[in-house]
Amino acid sequence: MKRMLCILLAAAMLVTACTSGCAENSRTPETYGDFSEEILRDWTEILGLGEELKEEAKDISLRESLHSDNPPDFFKLCDENLTDYLTEEFCAPFTPSDRMLEDIGNMPPIIQQALKDIYTGDGRMYAYPKGVELQPMLFWVPEAWKASPFRDMAPPTCFSELLDFLETYLDTPHDGFCFYFDLQDHINPRGEWIHLLIQCWIIQHRYHRQDIQFNTPEFVPLLDRAVELFNRLYREEPNSNKQKGRQLFTNYYFGYTTNGKDQYTWANVIPWRITPDQPPLMNVWVSLYCARNGSPYSDRAAELFECIVDHRHDPDYDGKMNYIFFLELNKDWIDVSAHNKQIEKKYGSKWKCWHMTQEYVDSIWETEKYCVPCTVYEDEYLDGLPREAFLKLLAACSKQEISAADFAAKADSIHLQSDESL
Repeated sequence: MKRMLCILLAAAMLVTACTSGCAENSRTPETYGDFSEEILRDWTEILGLGEELKEEAKDISLRESLHSDNPPDFFKLCDENLTDYLTEEFCAPFTPSDRMLEDIGNMPPIIQQALKDIYTGDGRMYAYPKGVELQPMLFWVPEAWKASPFRDMAPPTCFSELLDFLETYLDTPHDGFCFYFDLQDHINPRGEWIHLLIQCWIIQHRYHRQDIQFNTPEFVPLLDRAVELFNRLYREEPNSNKQKGRQLFTNYYFGYTTNGKDQYTWANVIPWRITPDQPPLMNVWVSLYCARNGSPYSDRAAELFECIVDHRHDPDYDGKMNYIFFLELNKDWIDVSAHNKQIEKKYGSKWKCWHMTQEYVDSIWETEKYCVPCTVYEDEYLDGLPREAFLKLLAACSKQEISAADFAAKADSIHLQSDESL
């Protein structure tokens, strides 16, 4: 009799567990972050849900959501530090499919190096990349450089050398050449250069896991010199209407300079570093899909995340193939001629910088020769800060309305006050 009671009790517990498990798995999974409608529709079908998954806006941070009583089953990491989330064991590991491994294996080596932290020691993954993008500081333009009065000088390899060259540039006749071509006609172009310095300073410190301080003997003179030189440049070349000739430096396009007069490749990149003795950083922006550790859906992660691979070839909003999106994914998918025909048809020949060169595409897969990857969200410094106050301070400094020393002291004060309010 006693044995029979034990058997009945065990059976009842098993039924309760199964019912509880079924009820848990019947719950519609919740997501946090930007998940595309196409992906969510696929997930709805794969999971056999009666109602289509929709993205729901959250009014709390991801970390708060993961610690809440109703944490998301899947979440997207963009600006967050992946290592911190892995350390706190938020991300459930999964075994990737062969298609997923092949997808990553076709990406440029520098991207694969940047993704090393998503792997576990036994070959599983904590996350899968949805989007990847290289974020360079600047490029110098080889053909323009060779034809310029500065042909015998070595191009800059860091921000301090860029300032050295700018001083020489401003003191040397350079008819037929300009320092940069401001296609956007920024209201405060000198502010754009100072912001570049701020980003460089932050990226190097984040990479080395150092606290960010501006009021230091190293930074204040550097900022003071940058403000002085870029204000001199602004007086000579205030916008694109004044910047004639071939530009010596260009920003991030697809093989043609901003004014479309010359070509360049990733062999001409100037990395994120202040001095030449620092590591030549290339910032890699990555968005990652993760399954929450402990979610009843975490064992479906590989199956669901493989949908990302399925949608790599989706056209852009006007139904055209978006070859630009493939620039850091798979060079075999890029048809340079087809891309340029699309640009020509849509924008005409005026926007030459939107055209692409095959040399530029090929050079992306050699970027690791020139740079060390990092995954730093430089605006993380402003998270939680009075953003408008900081940017207003930066604008005032770039216009020489306040000194570099005042900027540094006030910027650190803003950050300190923000820390104390947490």
